[in-house]
Amino acid sequence: MSDQARSTSAARPFTGPGTPRPVLLTGRGTRAVREQARALRAWPAVRDGAPDRIGAALLRTTDPAHPHRVAITAATAADLAAGLDALIEGTPVDHVTEGTPPAGDPRPVFVFPGHGTQWPGMARELLDTSPVFAHRMGECADALAPHVDWNLLDVVRGGPGAPALTTPDVTQPALFAVMVSLAALWEAVGVRPAAVIGHSLGEFAAACVAGALTLDDAARATARWSRAQLPLHGRGDMVSVLMPVERLRQRLAPWQDRLVLGVVNGPDSGVVSGDADAAAELLAELTAEGIRARRIDYGVAAHSPHVDEITDRVRADLTGLTPRAAHTPFYASATGGPLDGAALDADHWAGNLRGTVRFLDAARAALDAGHRHFIEISPHPVLAAALETIAEQAGTTTAVQGTLRRGDGGADRFVHAVATYWTTGGTPDWTTLHTPGTDPADLPPGLADAAAAEDPDPAGDTGGAQAAALRERLDGLPERDRRGALVDLVRTQVTDLLALPAPAPAHVPFRDQGAESATAVALRDRLRSATGLRLAPTAAFDYPTPAALGHHLHDQLYGPTTPTPAATGPAAHSGEPIAIVGMACRFAGDADSPEELWRLLLDGTDAITPLPDDRGWDIAGRYDPTGTAPGGFYQREGGFLRSATDFDAEFFNISPREALAMDPQQRLLLETSWEALEHAGIDPHTLRSTPTGVYLGLMSLDYDRAADTSATDVTGHVLTGNAVSVASGRIAYTLGLEGPALTVDTACSSSLVALHLACEALRSGAATTALAGGATVLPSLGMFAEFSRQRALAADGRCKAFSDRADGFSLSEGAGVLVLMRLSDAHRHGHDVLAVIRGSAVNQDGASNGLTAPSGPAQQQVVRQALADAGLEPADVDAVEAHGTGTRLGDPIEA
Repeated sequence: MSDQARSTSAARPFTGPGTPRPVLLTGRGTRAVREQARALRAWPAVRDGAPDRIGAALLRTTDPAHPHRVAITAATAADLAAGLDALIEGTPVDHVTEGTPPAGDPRPVFVFPGHGTQWPGMARELLDTSPVFAHRMGECADALAPHVDWNLLDVVRGGPGAPALTTPDVTQPALFAVMVSLAALWEAVGVRPAAVIGHSLGEFAAACVAGALTLDDAARATARWSRAQLPLHGRGDMVSVLMPVERLRQRLAPWQDRLVLGVVNGPDSGVVSGDADAAAELLAELTAEGIRARRIDYGVAAHSPHVDEITDRVRADLTGLTPRAAHTPFYASATGGPLDGAALDADHWAGNLRGTVRFLDAARAALDAGHRHFIEISPHPVLAAALETIAEQAGTTTAVQGTLRRGDGGADRFVHAVATYWTTGGTPDWTTLHTPGTDPADLPPGLADAAAAEDPDPAGDTGGAQAAALRERLDGLPERDRRGALVDLVRTQVTDLLALPAPAPAHVPFRDQGAESATAVALRDRLRSATGLRLAPTAAFDYPTPAALGHHLHDQLYGPTTPTPAATGPAAHSGEPIAIVGMACRFAGDADSPEELWRLLLDGTDAITPLPDDRGWDIAGRYDPTGTAPGGFYQREGGFLRSATDFDAEFFNISPREALAMDPQQRLLLETSWEALEHAGIDPHTLRSTPTGVYLGLMSLDYDRAADTSATDVTGHVLTGNAVSVASGRIAYTLGLEGPALTVDTACSSSLVALHLACEALRSGAATTALAGGATVLPSLGMFAEFSRQRALAADGRCKAFSDRADGFSLSEGAGVLVLMRLSDAHRHGHDVLAVIRGSAVNQDGASNGLTAPSGPAQQQVVRQALADAGLEPADVDAVEAHGTGTRLGDPIEA
């Protein structure tokens, strides 16, 4: 038994009437536990009795051999009744958890994370409700006192004058104490570790719990190790990134030693560490590309060359430690595997802070040793998702869970964690959570028979009792109703988790409704219980609206409705006509919609206007009618967008300063892409996670020169805001698209080439829908000066093609985006067809190839042929309508 277990063995884990009590059910399957739930719900004692007495009685009837387990944690009779209702009806709630124990040793590995799990008031409630936790925290406070100038308990309680959790010299010793005390609380309910894993700072707590360091040594080492980092605070940063770590390592090449891969948490999860400005640049790039990344609130570039400055001090400060062999197997992330506790000397801790954190290797070593249960011992889980991914890639069935969560650090959350451990095969001592001397209630007759009931549920293989209840409600409904019910399920859970005053909107991203990472994990856990699906911990990020996540649940339960590109195959669509089903634009002459553009053409409106006076251009000073002066120009009119500076940044969740740094071409393409989809009658939110491609033609101009890169209000956004390569990725990220995203620059033919590539992607099956277009906005007089020197511009800004008066061309601005589908798909989904592209969009000579708006018999023949090419029946072709005049929109034109 460890030191802390001996010091707290006589104490009760919790005291007070508000402590939730466990009510446990076991059965042969989902039907068995639901029948027991119904019997208990109909029993008058549930409405009038105490959960403590009922739970104590059920402890006598639970059968550990039964494969299905349900735990309801309830402090009141109303809690118990609500939990039974949720189980019967299949509605997920936090205080009901269920599972089927996997095979193997149920003893868990205690995982102690590093910096980043802290939050103000973490575990404060446990100081008041758990004698075990409070006692161990008091011992930690005594051990830290000689080495810090603040009081641990005051810091955790947020007492007057206590320092905040903002610098490592306060945050890290406080985290150490909370983790060690949480481990003592787990041991007090009979859960002792089979092994421990430490991650950076967490190795101090792991070493203490495993017996390799005494509490006094571990507290002293933590305090001095943390204080040594103060000279580095504010000079560096760390960025957590979700992407394959080898790709992440390659991404750091442009910064050389200014950024390094400091932490490897999983195969697709790493932390970059280094200079603060370089970290900000990387974060901006990744965010613009749709890669999930966030800054860690640390302020120190740990596990990077920054640490070289303090390594000697760390080694000197920790001289005198007396490590010893651990009584519990110890896995160190500093070395990536098992380590003898006697090796945890000053050199180890200096290397711990400087070297790469190899948590991935340490976790794999624990899995290889046969461990299958992992409990993260922290105020907030940060490694659980990585552990799930590691286990999944290793092909092992593993139970992973946390202890507390940010903003939820009391007895309710801890007892729920114990219940989760039990439902996945753990063996806690439940008697410790019942009041001593509790008189067990007399249970209703027939409960034992219900527990033995066999499982004839048609959906019994979908997961637990809640999942079976959900499938009973859904099976037999039309697909549209099933999808609607699953979207409503997600909305209900989000509303409850966030305590929203009204139902959560279906198409608003979770983050915009107030969800954080903890909420996303909690939502995943509830939906996993409700559906029985093995949802990834990143589900709420991968499908970031209730509608998107609800449709994903449907497709996982019932299969996708629309054939995937892989199923249809490239050959099935080769040569099929492509339909334009939507369009949006911004052109000179205030042609801000297809209808306004058509009206401008019909009316013969002159859209050429004087050069704009709102862009800071020195028009008068640089005007040179000869076109020979350096930097001079002679064209004084052109086709300009009056709305080029307008942008609804908030609509696209872009900050004002990032919007300022963005090339107006990117802004226009975001807006026109959204409007083009709406013009096609497509809700942009419904394309999330679909193979929709984005193909843009774009030239890199010099807007970045207009943005002062030294100004603090745009720093970190100029690079991504002006890279043409980012433009297509930004649209794909904003809409959550998973098809190809490509920006091409072939000068004047860029948009036409983008259209060609989009058509080819649709025909090959690489995309099922595509956005294709381009934009040009002139941020400076540079283009005017260059073409003036070439005498290529018309002085009056008007082209006079095929005329004796022809004297050059006009510079103009605009943006246009088309929504494209295979014609058969457009017909199948009932879209209006605006125009049809036959054959290739671009010939080898660079010319357009047959953009037509079909009408009448010709239209029907095109549709029939398209359906035949796709192997479909030519039914209902008369329903396809063509808009506009029905005239040919474009004879072959030069690119």
